[in-house]
Amino acid sequence: MNKKLAFALLFSLSIYADYDPCKYIDYKFCGNKNSANKSLGASQPSIGRNFSSPSSVALVKGFGVETILFDSFDFSLVFGTSKVGAGASGTNTDDTFFGNTSKEYFEDYESRKINGERFDYDKYSLALGKTLFSSKGNLFKLNAGLLVKYIEPTKNTYFGPGVSFVLGALNAGYATFKDQGTSQFSESETVEFNVETYSIGLNIPFLSFDYTVFENDLDEINRVEIYSAGFFVDRWMLSYGRRKEETTRRKYSYETEKFLTQEVQWTTFLGVQYFYNKQITLGLLSNYYLNQEFSMIFTIFL
Repeated sequence: MNKKLAFALLFSLSIYADYDPCKYIDYKFCGNKNSANKSLGASQPSIGRNFSSPSSVALVKGFGVETILFDSFDFSLVFGTSKVGAGASGTNTDDTFFGNTSKEYFEDYESRKINGERFDYDKYSLALGKTLFSSKGNLFKLNAGLLVKYIEPTKNTYFGPGVSFVLGALNAGYATFKDQGTSQFSESETVEFNVETYSIGLNIPFLSFDYTVFENDLDEINRVEIYSAGFFVDRWMLSYGRRKEETTRRKYSYETEKFLTQEVQWTTFLGVQYFYNKQITLGLLSNYYLNQEFSMIFTIFL
């Protein structure tokens, strides 16, 4: 069979079927079926994606706890019935590979980069999601969500809506919310800004791909684009990502140990996860905190 025709046939079958591509594969652990990674953001190794696209928690089935170990423990949890879901996190996902940029005083940022420290700013997130409509056979699903952010330093709480849909192997989502941080020009000044994030993705057997964007309503340039892919082979998931930032802050070169002025900055992510069984996943992440570091990820899903 012609290769182009074969690919088109496989793609068509994936589109016009239940959104879970693993139904076509005999591998017992294909795609970590019991995890939150079944649709929007399936190529991303962490369930932290639910806290920028809250409607995606509507598709979670079961109870999951995740921790990422670097210089401390970051915890997140999700719970859902595949129609209604919720997630909570005391972890700030800003300035992680799959998150938004941090908003911090430039001297603090540069000192943190030199010392290889992750961004530490007390924010707590709650995501709620519900499926509003589901067609017969789950060909199409429409989900809505709400993101709640509590900013500990200022005691402010913000709310933001989100929406997503699944059409077979295709998925897309949008969310908008207010957030807070520190001005890069004054460490005593707090900045409040709007964030818009949207993503599109594709789930086919053995492969997931996502394109995610964060737009920040600030005077300085502040936009993030993330391209990510996940490859599923039996008990293994291999992750690869490229992150593009348009920003006014300088980029730190770990090779030359100098700061470079680049309006457009690219970074790379690599990850590998092993499905010990249907409940437990272990993994190693490279550059998750954007410091050229290695971190460990551990997920239990019941």
